[in-house]
Amino acid sequence: MYFNESCYKKDNLPHLPSSIAKDLYYYVQWTGHFVCKEDFRIQRAGWQSYLLLYTVSGEGRLVYEGAQYELKKGSIMLIDCKSLHEYYPTKNNWEFKYIHFEGGEVAKYYTYITKLCDSAVIYEMWDFEHCFDTVYEYVKASVGEERCSDIIYSILTGLIYNHNKSEDKNEVKDSLYYISKNYAGNITVEALAAAVHLTRSYFSTLFKDHMGMSPGEYILRYRLRIAKQMLCDTEYSVERITEECGFSSATTFIRAFKRHEHITPVQYRKKNRINLSARML
Repeated sequence: MYFNESCYKKDNLPHLPSSIAKDLYYYVQWTGHFVCKEDFRIQRAGWQSYLLLYTVSGEGRLVYEGAQYELKKGSIMLIDCKSLHEYYPTKNNWEFKYIHFEGGEVAKYYTYITKLCDSAVIYEMWDFEHCFDTVYEYVKASVGEERCSDIIYSILTGLIYNHNKSEDKNEVKDSLYYISKNYAGNITVEALAAAVHLTRSYFSTLFKDHMGMSPGEYILRYRLRIAKQMLCDTEYSVERITEECGFSSATTFIRAFKRHEHITPVQYRKKNRINLSARML
């Protein structure tokens, strides 16, 4: 084992999860933000933890399970810290953000993702940096274990969504990008299929094969995820969130929210929101 956390900037935040978090959630153990000096190096094994590491800038290298991986801007590293691993900068000022976590079905996700991608590092990612930032802010404020679990889940599923090995998956990926840019509008399956130049029938089958749900169900879940973020992080009214997230009416939004979360949007906000002034401290 070897630790040299030599950094220009080092933020390490530990988190002691509640018993409920350990039973039900993906829970954070540590999170932080490093800007590494040239001699930074971590080598270890035997940690009961999984690690998500997002490279913000510069470059690093991971040595893991008999392979070496370049850690470039925008890449995400996912490893099981029980296995021997080593990572270090290959250029000065390597900057990364990380989440050590456990819980949920993480072992199954880890096995599936690394087998699917044939790699411990996933490149050409969408911008997931804000997910790491939000987890950091929740841990710093000592609140939001449910939200942190939701964000970790979003990152893990995002790694699957972004996987890019075939033309079909490119078309699904393109449709996910379309949804991320147009969720506030009236998205139809016909419009999604047209956007990726497929027939409605073939697109629906392809989407469900890759995502495990219909396009309509995915759009609903995406809108609800954005709504939960707004409920926690803004002062927006339920009516404004309804409009911002593309629901046809507040009644439709509330019913969908209760069906998936088992509480109303207002109750969810009271349970999970961060005091915005505390986030600025």
